[in-house]
Amino acid sequence: MWRHTIVAAFLLGPFASGSAGAQELPAPAPAPRVVEGGLNAQIRFFECVDPMTPEGGNPCMCLRAEQKATHCQPCSRWEERDTAHQMRFELELEAYRFDTGPELPRANFFARDVSDDLFGVDFPATEFGFPITTTEFYTTFEERGWDALPPEGSKVGSLAVWPGGVGLVVADGASGLRVLYPSARRAGELAEVELRFLTGDALPRYLVPTDWVERVAVGR
Repeated sequence: MWRHTIVAAFLLGPFASGSAGAQELPAPAPAPRVVEGGLNAQIRFFECVDPMTPEGGNPCMCLRAEQKATHCQPCSRWEERDTAHQMRFELELEAYRFDTGPELPRANFFARDVSDDLFGVDFPATEFGFPITTTEFYTTFEERGWDALPPEGSKVGSLAVWPGGVGLVVADGASGLRVLYPSARRAGELAEVELRFLTGDALPRYLVPTDWVERVAVGR
């Protein structure tokens, strides 16, 4: 279930006294508008149960069936698990806007903020500290500590990534996945739309941090 609220918050600043001759201070600038939301992520994974995970240790696991051959060796028996995880986020509605010119929304900065706010992990960065482009992330996610969800199963709560774009999957309805993303039509302001209208011929990948899945699996 996906619920979100746009909140207009205002900062309360100092005010002038009512005494004669007091100079009136300028009104404080309003705080940025934010979009708040809650997601119920359904995570399906495979856990190695033979040999069993030592008490207090992290489960040896993988997200996709084809990974069993390379994960948790030696492992003679796997079991499929399902777990639900409640997620909340708060993002500035206009943080990814551009003002003039033929610029694109700052999709990589959006991905960075979602990674930090929703998953609690750092998004991959360049040597200069800027988040890498979505195109680079799309092709190098595994070596950067992220994993792709399998084709079957829920995608809610993941980052849908395609070359040049990214969106947070917030719902899976009858007409397809819906994402929250920085909209080019709105000069980078956040909007919600069906994913199929954004990707064209590109095949999106639904990515989550590997260590985040492990934390969810053990209830941390």
